[in-house]
Amino acid sequence: MIHCLSLQSANEIGDDVTPNSIISKLSLLVLHFPRLRLVWSRGLHATAEIFAMLKANQDEPDEAKAIRVGVPSAEDDENVRAESYNTSAVEFLRRLPGVTDSNYRSIIDGCSCLADVASLPLDKLAEMMGGHRAAKTLREFLDAKYPTLL
Repeated sequence: MIHCLSLQSANEIGDDVTPNSIISKLSLLVLHFPRLRLVWSRGLHATAEIFAMLKANQDEPDEAKAIRVGVPSAEDDENVRAESYNTSAVEFLRRLPGVTDSNYRSIIDGCSCLADVASLPLDKLAEMMGGHRAAKTLREFLDAKYPTLL
């Protein structure tokens, strides 16, 4: 859903965070949901122009495919596969150091559980993650000693 907001001018925006301020609320949303993206524009026509520019080099969406997103079906293996994942484990994996939007799917395809990821050798991790740097970052995190309170 797209909402158009009429924001205050820069002179009217205070430095204080207040519960009734739209700027404060948007700031908190962006802080708590780092993957959230906001598109600022001056009005409805400017918003339409921005979306037209973003869409310029993209194919038209397939309506039938868009309707089936997230609904398992025998015809669409990708949706069936997506429904069978433990979403909590996937979200945990995506937050690990070195795991990115571009490599987490290959890790999921190559491992049956998080324990498998932890037991993979560095070379196999590098193959799945698309490079030694990301694999080394993940391996160092997984192998790090945790501090004790004693």
